[in-house]
Amino acid sequence: MLHRAAVLAFASTLLFTPTMRGDAQSTWHHTTYNITPYAWFSALDGQVGVRELSTNVNLSARDVLDILQGVFMASASARVKPYVFGLDVIYTKVGDGTVFAVRGDSGAFNLTQSQWIVQPTAGWSYADDVAGLDVLGGFRYWQLAAD
Repeated sequence: MLHRAAVLAFASTLLFTPTMRGDAQSTWHHTTYNITPYAWFSALDGQVGVRELSTNVNLSARDVLDILQGVFMASASARVKPYVFGLDVIYTKVGDGTVFAVRGDSGAFNLTQSQWIVQPTAGWSYADDVAGLDVLGGFRYWQLAAD
């Protein structure tokens, strides 16, 4: 519960932080571009299965890094006068993660998984001497494949 409250407080701070007077004027009449590579780590803990056959999975972030076969994460944006464009791309591929079934059947199960997430955005920006406002629209494409 505390974790959820902290995330909510951080997100609301980002959403409702006013634009400083000088910042609104400095970018309004200029074209700006940003490219930001980034990374995040995850772990997996729980049960996976089909019907009566299930297995426990417990992969730490270190285990996931060991089976990582490919990764690319980057965000790009452009502001051209009142227009805003953005693109966020994530590609990950993990493989050779071995788990053992506990109920129903036992033995090794190897998993290879890849995913693409592509999220383009476009919008319009308004700024004056006091504040700024961005109106954005976009969509997210998510492809997940497992062998």
